[in-house]
Amino acid sequence: MEDPYKGREQSAAKHDILRTYLQVLAYKVAQGRGGARTINYVDAFAGPWESKQESLSDTSPSIALQTLLGVRRSLEDVGVNIDIRAFFVSPKQEGVEQLRRLERQFPRATIEIVKGTFEEALPAAQTFAVRGRDPFMFLFIDPTGWTGLPMRKLVPLLKVGRGEVLINFMLEFIRRFADVKDASTSGSMEALFGDSDCRDEWQGSTGDERDDLIVDAYCRRVAALGDFKHCASTPIFKPMEDREHFRLVYATRSDVGLVTFRNVEAKGLAKQKQTRTKVKGEKRVERSGQQEIFPANVMQPSRTYEDLTRERHLKRARTTLDAMMSARMVIQWDELLMAGLSYPMVRETDVKDWLKERVRQKSLEVLGLEGRQSMPQLGKRHQVRKTPPADRP
Repeated sequence: MEDPYKGREQSAAKHDILRTYLQVLAYKVAQGRGGARTINYVDAFAGPWESKQESLSDTSPSIALQTLLGVRRSLEDVGVNIDIRAFFVSPKQEGVEQLRRLERQFPRATIEIVKGTFEEALPAAQTFAVRGRDPFMFLFIDPTGWTGLPMRKLVPLLKVGRGEVLINFMLEFIRRFADVKDASTSGSMEALFGDSDCRDEWQGSTGDERDDLIVDAYCRRVAALGDFKHCASTPIFKPMEDREHFRLVYATRSDVGLVTFRNVEAKGLAKQKQTRTKVKGEKRVERSGQQEIFPANVMQPSRTYEDLTRERHLKRARTTLDAMMSARMVIQWDELLMAGLSYPMVRETDVKDWLKERVRQKSLEVLGLEGRQSMPQLGKRHQVRKTPPADRP
């Protein structure tokens, strides 16, 4: 069977993260303290798609419904009942007809389909997002173009009390127009970011640093306007080029949510790396017309572009953590952990490795550990303190 993602491997990477995170999220919000009894999934750009499957199983609406209903079935076995509701918007009749097929495929979900632009559907989406028993909203924004939606028009939906958001930030296209000064492009950029000062934040920068500053500027605005505690991003790379294609921007009000997202990201990036290695190998064979003696994973360099990108973000995170400790005597572990996880491709174990290294150097110590605990834990009020100079070697 032909791979439905052949030629659009970046969509596979995006869908892997969506699927895995939705599954973990659904279990957590349904079984946690004050658990949600309704999950309202809102898809702002729900087709038509480049689906290669008659069942549409390679599309985000189908993936979301399959995943959430799978969690629902599993929870029913342990006596937990949740409702799955989905709100889909498509500007074209073709997309609406595709979504109607999903409505028939997934009768156990309550599905609302709106024809039009998401901007037009916003009032209905806001009403939908807060309905149901103890509702929790997950908003997925995956535009086909780079302009997406005007940030400030999204604010009422972003501010839905219990909810998270995942946005496809089309970096490949945005970086092309980030400094263009013509009226139409400037207006679109300002609408996307929500203000006219956004360009000041990356002016004069180039390359990877410029990309990071552009995404960071967007994340700060999503967090501020949506009252999110955290807004972070993860890279999705072009299948055959060592270059980022887009970033998935994730916003949450939960520390646990950010830890979970970084764990999901790590698994998704490992699979993405494997896929890119395979695609590059196939391309080499296609160009040369000869099969390679060794498999693609053997032919790849010892340090891949993904590895180099992760090293860059780890360095940024460690620099920030060192600066935080340099400025203050004692800091809550939770604050340090969240600061580290704000950087792409950095996970909890990386922040703990940084701390272990500083403890070995006797420049830092951990306060509040009990029993056999050797490392601080999230939510346990552990603190990290600079070691007094007299105690250092």
